[in-house]
Amino acid sequence: MTAEETFIQFASKAIHKRWRDRYVSIATTKRGKKTILEDLWHQFEDRIDQATIIEDLPSEAWRSPAFSYSQTNGFGREEESVRKAFDTVGDGSLIIDKSGKYGIYQPEDMIDNIKKIKV
Repeated sequence: MTAEETFIQFASKAIHKRWRDRYVSIATTKRGKKTILEDLWHQFEDRIDQATIIEDLPSEAWRSPAFSYSQTNGFGREEESVRKAFDTVGDGSLIIDKSGKYGIYQPEDMIDNIKKIKV
């Protein structure tokens, strides 16, 4: 899957139903991708469906290749693994394994609020 397809698959299950259609539809446009990356700084945490939050990712997810999404690195930068991305990408980012099943959201300056997600 491409970075866009991976985001759409993940968002279609990880985002609360109130916001789901919006994120899925705007992920296909340049302006929409910019909006998504901006939301990662301030609003994305409130958009996550709480039923998808898990305590930790399984070890195979940590080792899986991934895409990272952040204003710093852009929409869907390829990453060697979820672990390497988590260690380097930083705040205001979303990391999704390439299967679209697992993700990590790192809010701005809130290390205690990191969300690990399974869809």
